[in-house]
Amino acid sequence: MSALASRLLLCLVCLLLLPPAVEAEENPLDAIVARVDGVEISRRDVEGELSRLLPWSSYHGTVDEAKRQTLRRQAMQTVIDRQLKLADAQQRGVGVDKGELAEALAKVIAKYPDEAAFRAELAKGGFTVDAVKTELRNRRLLEIGERQVADPDRPVSRAEAQKYYQDNLAKFVEPKRAVVREIFIQVPILNRNDQMWNGYLNKAKDALARIESGEPFEEVVRAVSDAPAEEKEAGGLLGPLHAGRLPPAMDKVVWGLREGQVSNPVEDLKGIYLLKVDRFLPDHQVSFAEVETKLRKDLQRSWSEERVATWLKGLRAKAKIEILDPALAEPAGEAP
Repeated sequence: MSALASRLLLCLVCLLLLPPAVEAEENPLDAIVARVDGVEISRRDVEGELSRLLPWSSYHGTVDEAKRQTLRRQAMQTVIDRQLKLADAQQRGVGVDKGELAEALAKVIAKYPDEAAFRAELAKGGFTVDAVKTELRNRRLLEIGERQVADPDRPVSRAEAQKYYQDNLAKFVEPKRAVVREIFIQVPILNRNDQMWNGYLNKAKDALARIESGEPFEEVVRAVSDAPAEEKEAGGLLGPLHAGRLPPAMDKVVWGLREGQVSNPVEDLKGIYLLKVDRFLPDHQVSFAEVETKLRKDLQRSWSEERVATWLKGLRAKAKIEILDPALAEPAGEAP
């Protein structure tokens, strides 16, 4: 329950710290801005959700008004979804353990010096302990209700995963990879200048000369590379890499090399590199056995998310949703 208590505390803090501008006479927090099947939604509800979408720094003016209004409309939709889910959970008779709620409330109060300080802070925002209890109960109802729909513990059978694998073989192809090694010559950032850079560039050129004279790449790595110790011990091995895994300049060099070839020095913001391709690994079909465990977990999560999305879409289709403030309505064609 600690996570639930923490989320509630964040909710309360967000509401208590709403910027004074929101209290302007033309936008009072208690104004009703929407109704969902007759249940009223206030501007306070929307601004509370907005405060969770915005970084704290936004209250110091770092988010422009156009972006803020876009997020405010998003907050409106989130509050609507919340009310739909809550009403559905109540209709299905979802219950919340009283002892669990008491424990959650105690954890919230424990964030303050004492209960009196907690009540005083609530009073500043016009809240009561009963309102906190209601919020706790509603949040727990939402969690339980959505979990029942999502059914995240429903296992995905081996047969289901295997069918998905067979139907989507193209998703399980390992693309061509290059087995890459590097020698990294780090150039200090402090007081960096052309003379310093050229000195480190000459160090890289000397390392390349040693390799071209027949010294094994791995031995030169251990002698001169500034890479982490584990990488040096592995002879500079970066592992099999797909195209695009390295910074663009380095990636272009790697995929232009032949097997066994070492590049000329490649300059980067961090320093200078010598790159070698040991060999190229062709693309290949990954077997079901290799992906089964992860695939079953991924499908379990994906199917849970689909069930929740379908459920919410159905709730919206049946509901009477009235947005009374046109500024909070989604633009035509963008409504959920």
